[in-house]
Amino acid sequence: MNDKPINVLLIEDNPGDARLIREVLAEASGVAFNLEWFDHLEAGLQRLAEGMVDVVLLDLSLPDSRGLDTLGGTHAQAPQVPIVVLTGGNDEMQGVKAVKQGAQDYLVKGQVNGHLLVRSMRYAIERKEAERVKTEYINSLQAKNEELHDLLEKLRNTQAQLIQSAKMASLGQLVAGIAHELNNPISFVYSNIRRLEEYSDHITTFYNSCQALFDEITQGSYPQLNNRLQALRYLEKEREVDFLIEDLGDLVKETEEGADRVRKVVESLRNFSRAQEERQEVDIKEALETTLYLLRNQMKNRITTLKHYGHIPKVECLPNQIKEVFLNILTNACQAIEGKGEITLKTAQKSGNVLVLISDTGKGIPTENMDKIFEPFYTTKPAKEGTGLGLSIVRGIIENHGGKISVQSQVGKGTIFTVSLPLGAEAKK
Repeated sequence: MNDKPINVLLIEDNPGDARLIREVLAEASGVAFNLEWFDHLEAGLQRLAEGMVDVVLLDLSLPDSRGLDTLGGTHAQAPQVPIVVLTGGNDEMQGVKAVKQGAQDYLVKGQVNGHLLVRSMRYAIERKEAERVKTEYINSLQAKNEELHDLLEKLRNTQAQLIQSAKMASLGQLVAGIAHELNNPISFVYSNIRRLEEYSDHITTFYNSCQALFDEITQGSYPQLNNRLQALRYLEKEREVDFLIEDLGDLVKETEEGADRVRKVVESLRNFSRAQEERQEVDIKEALETTLYLLRNQMKNRITTLKHYGHIPKVECLPNQIKEVFLNILTNACQAIEGKGEITLKTAQKSGNVLVLISDTGKGIPTENMDKIFEPFYTTKPAKEGTGLGLSIVRGIIENHGGKISVQSQVGKGTIFTVSLPLGAEAKK
């Protein structure tokens, strides 16, 4: 500070005090001062606004401002400039209050000498500079802390994605093997079902022929045969042969339906592990309608479907996989509705994406389960009713199409799934 003068702005309405301060500063050794004096606050603030002021000597009792308001106005005009307050001998407590409210120091008029004045101003400048450096350092730390927080959040997201990718890759290998192993026994079941159907037809035909023969014998006069016929009639009734023949067809049908469900599971596993079809342009509305048709028995007389289809273009995708997405979500919606309810379908186009919203008035998903519903093998259903693969397969299919899926839910009110599928080049990735 010895190399260049210190620019001092004195705001003091007493000419005698102003002259004394000028004389004291002129006699100060080792330090040069440039002093500017104003006797009104307004004029002083105008000069302060022009800049190039190192320190302010401020009288709190001025013609146009009094008390701590004088300090507040000065500090507001240039918060970066240090202020040394000048108080009267009977008003030293006001100086203490001024320091608490932002002044760097205070001096009592009549007790000021050259050494005290110079030291006070120099310390005020140094303290203000230290405050500035401290503030900048704190701001810098806060900025870096926010940056680190953002980086940490990105790292967590990346880690979660990597973990999920690893899970999905391992799961893809697992389900591909399961699908392969299930294919052979399913083929046997289908083959046996066909033969059972043939056997059932043959037995039914034979049984009907026997019934006709029995009727003819009954009408004739063959005592011995009639006795045997009565025994057969008894055996038929005891073993419920007519019921067995009728039920045999139902069993074959139910077995076929069960095998078909297993086949669909295998197909789902295959779709989950790898794509098996070529991309095509798909009408999303048509895909939704087809899926609703498959679920008509679950919805009949129980669930009302509300449709709000917007005008959207076709989406280039794997048709069967997209239908599987809708089938899984809609099946879950049906199962979530206990008794009567509604399922609403909406489609729209936004920012190069086709949006499909599927909402239900079901029981909803608890908050603690929201982060788990897309995890493989996670399910809240009983062991015999769900594998926990449905929604994980759905997310895998959507992400393989370059899209996104999200869910909102409130317990007791229902759930909304939002599927976003990209258009154009994005859909080909």
